[in-house]
Order: sequence, then C-alpha cells, then structure tokens
Amino acid sequence: MSVSSDASLFALPYGLYETLIDEQLAQRVIMLPETAYAVMKKLDPEESHIALSRYVGSALCDSLSRLRGENKIVSQIELCNAMLIVLQTPEMRSIEPTLSISERAEQLMAVAAKTFAGTAAHSKQRETERHFYSALH
Repeated sequence: MSVSSDASLFALPYGLYETLIDEQLAQRVIMLPETAYAVMKKLDPEESHIALSRYVGSALCDSLSRLRGENKIVSQIELCNAMLIVLQTPEMRSIEPTLSISERAEQLMAVAAKTFAGTAAHSKQRETERHFYSALH
C-alpha cells in the first residue's frame, strides 16, 4: 500500500464535527492535506463536562456493546458500577451514597395513579412492590 492510500484511510471529510479531540483524531488533524484546515477551540470550563461526558459515554457504550456471553447484562452492570465507584468523590458520596445500578437489570418506565384499587392488577402490583422492597433490604 502506498503512503497516499494509507493517508486516505485517515482522511477527515469536510464538515462540522464539534467533537472532543482524542489522540487518534489529533493525529488525523495533523495529517490534513495542505488544501484543508481545521478549526479548533479550547473547552469552555463552564461546559467542558458536556463534551467530556459525551466522549466517555460513547466509549462506555462501545465497550458495553462488545461484552458477550450468557451473563452479558450482569457483566455490563458490573462494569458500569465499577466506573461509578471510581467516579464517586467523597463529596458525591455524602450527597448520593448509593450511586450504583441494581443487579435486577430493570428500568423504571413510568409511575401512574392507581385507578383500579381492589382489582387483580392492583393485587399483582402490591405483590411486585413487596418483592421489590424486600430485595432492597
């Protein structure tokens, strides 16, 4: 493979990016041809958390999607909880002492008013609530 075709593998197409510059992207910017230029700006301290969390979130999403196996969700939760432990400063622990994802692997989808008190659905809901609260303790 020639040098010019190697460079084409890393070529950045023209366009708007608004993305954090990591080491790989920095190298691609350095390799821009003389007919192109890059517009960059320093992170704004008031908004840096947004760009940084997008980057880390994207990297985490990629890593989570690569996990395979019978216990994929358990592995994903363990990885996320390990990251959350690293992220918790002493100040954060005093505000949110239990920042971790439940091993139950569930999402809260909604909370609604109970309109069917006394029905079978209401009884099933109460049973689910009892199970949930007993699992917490």
